[in-house]
Amino acid sequence: MNKEKLIAYRQLALKRKADARENLSKKYLQPEDLDPHWQQFDLISPLQKSAGNLDSDLMIILQDWNSFDPNPSAKKIKHDENLESKKFERENGYFPTVRTNINLDKLLKDHFRLKRPDIYITNLFVFIKIGSKSGPIPPDDLKYSASEYTLKEIDIVKPKMILCLGAYAFNTLRSLISSEKFNWRDSLDYPIYYKNSVIYAVSHSIYPVNSSPISRIYSLLSGM
Repeated sequence: MNKEKLIAYRQLALKRKADARENLSKKYLQPEDLDPHWQQFDLISPLQKSAGNLDSDLMIILQDWNSFDPNPSAKKIKHDENLESKKFERENGYFPTVRTNINLDKLLKDHFRLKRPDIYITNLFVFIKIGSKSGPIPPDDLKYSASEYTLKEIDIVKPKMILCLGAYAFNTLRSLISSEKFNWRDSLDYPIYYKNSVIYAVSHSIYPVNSSPISRIYSLLSGM
């Protein structure tokens, strides 16, 4: 792996960890606030514990990594206290039982013939929102994270293709790098470009994983 990439990545990770988040519209936490376990690692997102290939041709961008709910439901508490899932999450940076993660692993295996260590995965929003997992993040806060971190991650990795999971990730990037306006679902025919990377979008749930758009995206990546 390129030494310059490793240095640039670590510098950006340290910047994220030191970010006081003063330019954001409301209070957010850091991953290390949610679990001190992550303090020992210099990661931009915990997802890179298992998907941090800085030489990958494919980058996948999710909206955000996790949330902190001060008043969690009994189901949420049971999920978070599952010792087996928690151990897996600390070792790999994601919960294996979350539907998006299950579908993403299936997509990588069935359509791209890849596993997480083969690629680079990140979050457009690198901080932890307070409230429910499905709670919205203000557009300006998404743009802050994307401009300060996501675009710089792309500069470091230099992937040929970027796959955004969901409208928020794709539309935020588009607002920063392109004046084009169209439905994110049409990105296969109208992708956006950032330097040498082409950017597409699929549903954040990646459903159905056997859809023809994803098969077409794989074909496009294979031909690069």
